[in-house]
Amino acid sequence: MLEEVLSDLGRAFAAGLLTGGAFVAMRGAALRAVNQYLHPPWWWGRRDSINAERRLAAIVTVDVVGYSRLMNADEEGTHARLQNYRRTVIAPKIHEHRGRIVKNTGDGALIEFGSAVDAVRCALEMQQTMMVRNAGVQQSHRMDLRMAIGLGDVIVEPDDIYGHAVNLVARIEGLAGVGDICVSADLEAGPRNGCREFRGPGRGDAQEHCRSGTCVRHFSGRLSKECRPQVGTPC
Repeated sequence: MLEEVLSDLGRAFAAGLLTGGAFVAMRGAALRAVNQYLHPPWWWGRRDSINAERRLAAIVTVDVVGYSRLMNADEEGTHARLQNYRRTVIAPKIHEHRGRIVKNTGDGALIEFGSAVDAVRCALEMQQTMMVRNAGVQQSHRMDLRMAIGLGDVIVEPDDIYGHAVNLVARIEGLAGVGDICVSADLEAGPRNGCREFRGPGRGDAQEHCRSGTCVRHFSGRLSKECRPQVGTPC
């Protein structure tokens, strides 16, 4: 008799566990369904974009003109010279003008500044320094830079920045020649607040190009006598 009672209790207990488990499972499934209805898959991407850090920045790209040719001629020597220029010219100038190297891109770099004037002055001084260092160097060993500067709103990640302005600067850099700086038209008015002259001797007025509906102005990296940035004084 006792065994039958215990057996009945065991079956009832097991049935209760199963019922409770089924209820918990059904409740979980219902909650998941409601959550998916309220927050469909596309919502998660939107949530990430809402939380993304954005800021206005002056963007600079720089690379070495003819780097592939230099590497083919002297791979180890070219690499050593590039690393030396990065340590002694590029990085110090960026630090001096309160910029940040977002990332190195092979023979170049993507750089961010909080000020358009700082970006322009850094680019000009960097080109000037490279011209001085290249004086007397054989053409086969020269490292000439080309640069581009733009201004725009960027999405900030720990190791990169994204946005239309970044893509634009990368494209207009291709318009720059040896020792040149290409500046997007929307930024061109800004640097003049801190720099009255932004053209090189013999070049006359800045050349203007239009590509894909975007106008850019393209300047020599050398400064005229009237516009040599000095610490603590406006240009």
